[in-house]
Amino acid sequence: MPYFRIFIVSLVAFCTFITLPTTLLAEEKNVSVQLHNYIQNKNSLNIQVSNPYHLSGNSDSLTSGSSYIVKLEHNQLVLYRGSSKIRELGTEFTLTPERYDYSHYTTVEGRKYLGSMTFRVDGQYIRPVNTLPLEDYLKGVVPREMPASWHKEALKAQTVAARTFASHPSRNNRELVDTVSDQVYGGYDWHPNTSEAVDSTKGEILTYNGTPVETFYSSSNGGMTESNANVWSSSPLPYFSVKEDPYDPKNAWSLTLQKTQIDLSSRDLKKPENWWQQVREKDSGKAFVNGVKNHLKGRNAYSGYEIKLTTIESLNLSNSRYDGGRHTDATLRVSFIAKDNKGNFVRDSNNNIRVMTENINQRMNPFRIMMGAGEFRSTLVNVQNRSNDIVVSGHGFGHGVGLSQHGANERAKAGQSYQDILAFYYDGSSLEGKTASTPLSVTSLEGDNRFQTSVAISQYGWKNPGEVDTVVVGRGDRTADALTGNVLAKKHNAPLLLSETKRVRKEVIEEIKRLSPSHIYVLGGPNAISENAERELQSIASTTRVAGDTRLETAYEIANEVGSSSNKLILTAGSDSSGVNASPDALTIATVAGTEQIPILYTANRSNVNKEVSRYIENNNIQEVFIIGGPNAISSSIENEVKSSAPTVTRVAGDNRFETAIKIVEQWNLSPETIFFARGDDYADALSGSPLAAKEGAPILLTRSNQVPEVISTYLRNQSSQVNSLYYLGGTHAIHSSAREQIESLVR
Repeated sequence: MPYFRIFIVSLVAFCTFITLPTTLLAEEKNVSVQLHNYIQNKNSLNIQVSNPYHLSGNSDSLTSGSSYIVKLEHNQLVLYRGSSKIRELGTEFTLTPERYDYSHYTTVEGRKYLGSMTFRVDGQYIRPVNTLPLEDYLKGVVPREMPASWHKEALKAQTVAARTFASHPSRNNRELVDTVSDQVYGGYDWHPNTSEAVDSTKGEILTYNGTPVETFYSSSNGGMTESNANVWSSSPLPYFSVKEDPYDPKNAWSLTLQKTQIDLSSRDLKKPENWWQQVREKDSGKAFVNGVKNHLKGRNAYSGYEIKLTTIESLNLSNSRYDGGRHTDATLRVSFIAKDNKGNFVRDSNNNIRVMTENINQRMNPFRIMMGAGEFRSTLVNVQNRSNDIVVSGHGFGHGVGLSQHGANERAKAGQSYQDILAFYYDGSSLEGKTASTPLSVTSLEGDNRFQTSVAISQYGWKNPGEVDTVVVGRGDRTADALTGNVLAKKHNAPLLLSETKRVRKEVIEEIKRLSPSHIYVLGGPNAISENAERELQSIASTTRVAGDTRLETAYEIANEVGSSSNKLILTAGSDSSGVNASPDALTIATVAGTEQIPILYTANRSNVNKEVSRYIENNNIQEVFIIGGPNAISSSIENEVKSSAPTVTRVAGDNRFETAIKIVEQWNLSPETIFFARGDDYADALSGSPLAAKEGAPILLTRSNQVPEVISTYLRNQSSQVNSLYYLGGTHAIHSSAREQIESLVR
């Protein structure tokens, strides 16, 4: 349960990117949040979408750049574009993005929200409900529950507490609320510091004996923690003990109540209708006035009455206290006047307006709520009943159960880790989740150059001499032959080593000798790997050259060598933007191609299907062709021509090479448990990694050298609880430390 804030945080939107077991958060779930805090209660809402959103129940979509209005009319939701009525949508409808990412969001009354948005009739109002992944929900929560400028360890402690709160079994089957009744949520308005805290603790929750903890928290406990049983009269939870908290700053506060609220001495008590509307309580701007009046009206005797307080006669605290020093009860004696909903004043036997007196006796926490928790800030208080007023003074802000946010920040500044902080405030709890229980394995497969990197990959993936019978050798300075050779390498459980055109490097020769194969495949003709280089290889084992006159023909010959048992074919672009190397799509599809033994062929140009592709489809009874990459890589005209030859043609593509890699993962449902990373604009180091990735059944994702693309970041955030191992293909010259740190922060 969140605290009632003692501060106001100015947030800066940071958008440069973008069923829980009862024991631990094994995988990310979605949460649904009712929007009350910023939306309030309205019967008309202004909305916009960025990028297309689909409308539930029909084929309509809302388009980016247009402004819409959802209105409640005759208990039905009606959608308008400007003043034009689009359609009636019943009592509930949902807007769903065409895909979940950080470029798709709904703006409701000027505030952005990721994920889907449901609008439903809620009495006289429209209630939006936002559904999105838990981790992104937390990024909208943490900067509103703790200042983003605070110490990073305190932010991490707050994040774990907030994640566990949202993940508690008692909240599994209900919608959360975006207010302090659950946790304050501000939608897609993030801060980099708190987003980093969420990413770095991904999947971590607190448990006690295998069950998630009820991670209540407050702003400040005043120097003494409290038991949940003392605050809410509930069954005591063992992790909430009463003890001194020396790090809490014991924030002091005071509240003054005027004893005389309305002076009736000069009023005509027989004609209250003459002055009723003009008089207000002296403390009418303070929360306790409405709180006390609402409490009185909550009783049957005054239900539906309008009440004005005349006197706060006294406030007394009980002599009994809890172990931490907080009083158990409070009694407030008040006098008031009233009239019913028909305008009839409550009068005495002399027909004067009657002044009534009540003693309000309550346990301390509900008494604090009645008095206004933002002003009557804690129950660690003292009271002075003076002649004209009552002064309440106290320390802390909130109920005092669980984590003290101010205390956590002071502990962090003193050098305590977020694990230490959580251990103090939740006695006997355990930190569980991927980060806590399964250390992330990170392996960099690298050498001083692409040839040495191929050796390092071979040594890592095929450690034992004699376990392989075959080695595949491809040209190292041009990627086309080696990329299609991945399927052949996987067929023979063979590493893929790289050679220069004129000679085979010494370190590669030594690695082949270590492996001691009986056979070596040489990919490409003499212009790719010379006859002299082949003779060097023949001195170790018999060789077979698989080659054509062009990269297209070589790919065709490799496909024939692999065989067509799958009756499938993968088609990728024969060149990238440089025109020298093949498209990186051939690299990112390598795991699928190798695992399923689907040959890879190249297209020659954007306009026509080359003869190698047509011949292969015809000769091998190909039933299904996968086109990898968008129309900029392989045109629609080629796609249509292939459709005339193969029964099934499926294009797997994103807006760029990075997104295409993700689409491949989604199309073939590749497990994110192990992920290989390659540099997207210069992937020579990654060539030899494709057989190893296929061996592991792991996807190959692309990144920029020094920054992770948004689409890759989104995927990693969404899948991070499942990621156990990362492999970098090439050294830091290929994938810089900054990109590696970002990748690892997203999945830890």
